[in-house]
Amino acid sequence: MMSKSGPPLYEDIGVLAKARVAHAPERMPWGSDWPHPMSTPETMPDDARLLDVLRDWAANHVTRRHILVDNPAMLYGF
Repeated sequence: MMSKSGPPLYEDIGVLAKARVAHAPERMPWGSDWPHPMSTPETMPDDARLLDVLRDWAANHVTRRHILVDNPAMLYGF
């Protein structure tokens, strides 16, 4: 997905991300490659800032644990 508003907050995608997290947090794994494949060396995002964005999109620490740990473990079987 391409963001028109871009870094560091990706506000346009954030609206969709928040809606999806609210709807089905148990089905949301963190895509650690996003938005890196679409970035140039000049626009490469700061990974620490991306985690701050995740805190906004998924404000609850339990939900973040699902997204960062539990959901990928279930998806990939580890």
